Order: sequence, then C-alpha cells, then structure tokens
Amino acid sequence: MRRPGGVVVAAAAVAVLGGCGSDDSAPSFDVEDAVRKADKAPYSAQVEIQTFIGQPWSTMTGRVNYNAPKAGTLRIRHLVGKSPVDYQEVVTSDADYMLYQPGSKGSGGRWRKVPPGVSDFGSQDVDSYTHTLLGMGPSVRKGVEQQGGEPAYRLSGTLTLERVRPADQFLHLQMSVTKKKWIDCDVWINKAGRVVRAEQRTPDGLRRVTVLKDFGAPVKVSVPKDVDETG
Repeated sequence: MRRPGGVVVAAAAVAVLGGCGSDDSAPSFDVEDAVRKADKAPYSAQVEIQTFIGQPWSTMTGRVNYNAPKAGTLRIRHLVGKSPVDYQEVVTSDADYMLYQPGSKGSGGRWRKVPPGVSDFGSQDVDSYTHTLLGMGPSVRKGVEQQGGEPAYRLSGTLTLERVRPADQFLHLQMSVTKKKWIDCDVWINKAGRVVRAEQRTPDGLRRVTVLKDFGAPVKVSVPKDVDETG
C-alpha cells in the first residue's frame, strides 16, 4: 500500500481493477479541457460498484442519475458469512429504500426507509473526486489508458480526510469513525469529460471500484409502495 507522498489514490470501497501507467497506443487529450467542456446536463449511467475487504465483500449494479439530485435503482449482494445477503435499493434525494430478497436477513416482503447516505451507495460524487484531484497539481496526471474500450485519462493521488469530505460524505464519515487519515484514489475520465471508472483504497486494505458506462437520459425514480417506516 502506498503512503501519502507517493502517487496513489483512494479509499473506501471498490476496487480490484486499476491501471498501471499510461498506454502509449492510446491517443492523449487535455483532461482539464475535457472536464471543463463536459455537458453539465443531468444524465444517468449504468453503474457497478464492487467492494473488497481482503476478498470480495459486496457488489452493486444498477442505474443512477448524475448532475442531478441523487436518484437510482440498485441490486446489491453482500458476501457475508456463509450465505449472501441480497436486496434491492431505490435511491431518492430525500431517502433510500431497501427490500431484502426472500431468504435474506431482514426479509419481510416490505420496503424499509432509511435516511439518505446511510446505505452502501453512500453519497459518492465522482465528479467532485475529479475536481479534487485536478486541484492537486501535475503530479496526479498519469496519462491516457484504455478503459472499457475507449481512451480515458487517469488521475491518481492520495487524499487527506478533509479532501475526501466534499467528494464523498459517506466515506468521510467512515474514515472519521475509524480514524483513517488518508486514502488512495484513482479516477479515469473519457474524452467527453465523464468519469468512467473510480477506485478508492484505505490503509487497512478496503477497496472500492466504481465503473460507469452506457450513459443516457436521467431515469425517473418513484418511492416504492408498501414502505415500512417503523425501522
């Protein structure tokens, strides 16, 4: 694990995939110019978030809105103990809703309401990670690599606890509680200025990898029926 002072990147939950150095065969581009010219209109992306704690711990897949109030739908599998825990999640700007699948812990056939940001999806803002890294100077710029069949510029750096705060409130809270003072973070940005991959790694070996693809129009998300708000 690299320490602050080296060039690394990031933090709390997803990650096994990653890039190692620029790809000379991939055409380079000005990452700051791409980010500056990126379409600011709301959009959605198919997202996969994997978390590893030494070994695979959870996988989330679904579609989520960006450049807009947080909203999306996800399916999550936690690989805890001998039996996986499966549930669905509906994310809204006001609250998150969870429905455990039959046979999973907590299953009861009804959706449960939880405060926003409490769920595993947290409050990660991939674009904020981009701006935070770009603001750290030339050392974070690692060059263009292939990601998902297209060229993407990799930014890589070590973020202190305070630098994490604006990018990921959920992770910032986790780090504060567990007394972690830094994370390693990598972000890959395509020519359209959109993040297509992000990785975070904590000092204790927790890794999170987020992959975004199939960008499209924002999705409409409705509060589920039969919500149990008793907790």
